[in-house]
Amino acid sequence: MNPPLPTSAHVTLAAGSSHDEKRNLYYLCQESGGTEFGVEGYTRVYANLIEAYVEMTA
Repeated sequence: MNPPLPTSAHVTLAAGSSHDEKRNLYYLCQESGGTEFGVEGYTRVYANLIEAYVEMTA
C-alpha cells in the first residue's frame, strides 16, 4: 500500500524539449501549481540535472 501524498505535493508534466542559447538540453515542464509558478506555469528542467539526480539515487 502506498503512503498518502503530502499536501504540498505537486505534479510536473514534461511538455517538450529544446536547447538554450548555449546548446544545453532542457525539458519544458508544466507545473501543477498554476500560472503563478515559473513563466505562465512552465519551467525549464535541464537534462544534466536529471542525469545527476539519477546517478545519486541509483
